[in-house]
Amino acid sequence: MGLAEFWRGGWINRLLVLIGGAMAAFICGGVVFYPEVSSWLGISTRSSRSTTVATLPPANIGPQGDLPGLNAAMLAEEYAQKDFTCSQPEQSGGVYKRVCVREIENDVRFQLEIYGREEISVDRLVAIAFQTDEKYDFLVATRFLEEVALIEYTGSASDQGKTWVRGQLSIMPRVGSEFETLIGGIQFRMYGPSTERTLEMMKPTASS
Repeated sequence: MGLAEFWRGGWINRLLVLIGGAMAAFICGGVVFYPEVSSWLGISTRSSRSTTVATLPPANIGPQGDLPGLNAAMLAEEYAQKDFTCSQPEQSGGVYKRVCVREIENDVRFQLEIYGREEISVDRLVAIAFQTDEKYDFLVATRFLEEVALIEYTGSASDQGKTWVRGQLSIMPRVGSEFETLIGGIQFRMYGPSTERTLEMMKPTASS
């Protein structure tokens, strides 16, 4: 008997065959080929075989240095795009160091030093604005050090850092002095004469 003749037969025979096929597929753990019957009986059309799915870490987890969330390689790349020349990481005493330098003129040089216990983590930043004493410009040092203070890490309060840096530079004598404060859980230190105005950002020390 052909398929067309079968379907023209009695509805009881068709129903029995469909139910039998659905139950056989369900027992064997395969795919049910009769979705209209499986829906009547509440049988899932999915295979009973288990599937293992890989669990990926959250995308927002970054390097966990003392300045958490900062990636040393990405930070160096960011400054390279600002016309800084950045070195490859060098390890000494268990600490990795990268140095980014930009020569503005013969008498002006900006330098950012990136330190971390891991190759891509950031534990400490040191920014230095070098100028000759004869051509010292308060605003030149301010623009660079404010920019570094604006670098964002997990828990940062960058606007406060920028305001603090400008305030300290405006009152710092040419011979240099030292100021420090805590902003966003990080210690900010300013020091150095007019020829080497320096900003450090790092985890507070025990004596802070």
